[in-house]
Amino acid sequence: VPVGSRLQVAVSGGAGGVPDLLLDGTATPFRTLDRASFAAEAMLDAGARLAVRRDGSDIAQWNLTVRADAPPVASWDQAPARAQRGLAIRLPWRAEDDWGLAALRVELRLKLRPEAAPVVLDLPLPPGSPRSAHGAGQPDLSAHPWAGLEVEARLVARDHAGQEGRSEGAFLELPERSFTHPVSQLLIALRKALSVDPSGREPARQ
Repeated sequence: VPVGSRLQVAVSGGAGGVPDLLLDGTATPFRTLDRASFAAEAMLDAGARLAVRRDGSDIAQWNLTVRADAPPVASWDQAPARAQRGLAIRLPWRAEDDWGLAALRVELRLKLRPEAAPVVLDLPLPPGSPRSAHGAGQPDLSAHPWAGLEVEARLVARDHAGQEGRSEGAFLELPERSFTHPVSQLLIALRKALSVDPSGREPARQ
């Protein structure tokens, strides 16, 4: 089992007193749920011999090996790029974790203003906490203020212990709608300029 796992043990029925949970010989009494049911919990940080003892006799026992939980790994299956059709971008991803993936997201940062807060998009994983998975997200960001600008995309996978693994960054330009009217084109240029430098407001005011 992975280090930091929470052990839950329940005992129901039978005759006798309150059972004890033994981890490497250290006894912890079960808590009473009702007249014939008991429960106990423990955190597992090291390998141990686990036993359930009642009235001096072991009614169950196991030997547990605890292994370190490595952080997940996320990578690009192919370089992210504009989708073949429409205004979406295609984000082909691959992720894996030794004990199972909990979540996956992509973070997009503006190349010309990397200190700006990123755009964060959750990417769906197959059900059941898979240890290895791959897929391709296709979000449409053509209405975002960064449309038409270059961003750095980075995958972030998370496991159930809260550890995260990040992919290499990949650069792509977000697709934008095409306008032919000169006023629309000027407004788009102003919008891009404000995205790159929000303090440069005078041209937009004029």
